[in-house]
Amino acid sequence: MLKIAYYTNAGKHRRRNEDALLIHDRVVQLHAMREPEFTSFSEFPIILGIADGIGGAPAGDLAADMVLKAFSGTPRLLDSRGVAYSAGENILRILHDCVLDEPELEGMGAAATFLAIQNDRLVYFHAGDTRFYHIKKERLSKKDKYVVLTRDHSVAYELFKNKKIGKREIESHTLRNILTSAFSGGKEKISVDWEYRSIPVSAGRFLLATDGLWEKMIKLEKMNLVSQTLEEAARFLAEKIEACEPRDNFSFLMFDL
Repeated sequence: MLKIAYYTNAGKHRRRNEDALLIHDRVVQLHAMREPEFTSFSEFPIILGIADGIGGAPAGDLAADMVLKAFSGTPRLLDSRGVAYSAGENILRILHDCVLDEPELEGMGAAATFLAIQNDRLVYFHAGDTRFYHIKKERLSKKDKYVVLTRDHSVAYELFKNKKIGKREIESHTLRNILTSAFSGGKEKISVDWEYRSIPVSAGRFLLATDGLWEKMIKLEKMNLVSQTLEEAARFLAEKIEACEPRDNFSFLMFDL
């Protein structure tokens, strides 16, 4: 049995919530949830996803919804790199056609991470700066260790890759939110630097998060989410982030394996 906690909130300063969540065959896109909610699955594979409409571009909420719906209920779209990339190309075609019909939507798009949970493997497909974390308890310090499994498609990450800045500087760099790749559409079709990876299932707590959440999360101390039950950890995380009054939308999906 897999239990999943999920939460999405527009934050204190945004009129629209451009984040969205995919829980197998259901897209969750609400302005603000009062508290995390929970659901469970007993059969595999299932698919989860999180999307964040591109800030400053038109119709970010629509783009996030469209991107997630393209994968809704179809975990087999991540069965191989080729199948996943074909599904990604299909999303780009959908967004491209939308822009051709409504030119004012030029540039619409979303960062997104999709995850297929199988009996023995986790497969993820990603573009943008949404993140997939494996949270572990460090044996010596007994503190939580947050391992980012995805890589940010951002200008700040490119600077790090080219050894212009250190790894720790990525989180605070002024260009950390400028994306180099995302699921996006324009009048001309674009290419996307997708990330696809299949890894063995290992024990721990896992988290899908939008940048509005992880930007605040990394600045908080003593989170210790692993030592709490899933219900306690989800409520604790939502309350801690909301108390920071983030300027951006913030959302997450959390589960244990």
